[in-house]
Amino acid sequence: MSTGTPQSPEPPDLERAFETFLSRVQERSGWTRYQTLVIVAAGFAIVVTCCLTGSLAILATSNSPDPTATRIIPTLAALPMLTLDDAIARINVANISLTNVTLVSVPDTTWSAVQGVRFTAVGSTYLLLIYPSAEQATADLAKAMSSYTYKKWGKSRSGNVLLLGSISTTPQPPSTMSAFATLNAPLMSWMLNPASTLPVTLSSNTPTRQVSATRRP
Repeated sequence: MSTGTPQSPEPPDLERAFETFLSRVQERSGWTRYQTLVIVAAGFAIVVTCCLTGSLAILATSNSPDPTATRIIPTLAALPMLTLDDAIARINVANISLTNVTLVSVPDTTWSAVQGVRFTAVGSTYLLLIYPSAEQATADLAKAMSSYTYKKWGKSRSGNVLLLGSISTTPQPPSTMSAFATLNAPLMSWMLNPASTLPVTLSSNTPTRQVSATRRP
């Protein structure tokens, strides 16, 4: 009785199997060998493409967020709104003399503001406008940039406050340019730090206001 080492099975002859497959396809279809090879290769490419597309679709579905999950969207705290008295009080911190202070009747055909005042400082005219929202102030700022009257004026928006100054009319001394920046600085400071306090709190009922306004006739 033989006790030799058992022989392992021979690996399948893939080339022979492929040739047999091609021969059977040729017999049944009547195609040439070249036509058969082209059609088989195209079919194989289609199968591979479908498999890859299906795999990618499954992967994308598994990695997509759950539509029923609660989405946490961070919100920014709303910037407090300044009134006309508050804005004038902050401008007063600049210690620049304001003259010819006159209330402006708004809203009108030009501005959608709810409060406004016109004044003179360092030989230039300024317009201070108060809006119900920062978005409305931004909209009027855009209109001022294309306005024939105000496009050459200095312009700055701080929250719901819009400050315009006739500083770009030629010629203008350097002091006028610096005056606009100095008047605007307290407003910009408030926008960056709304919790900042004034050295002196001024209101419409405070007799020590540095600036008083008269309504324009």
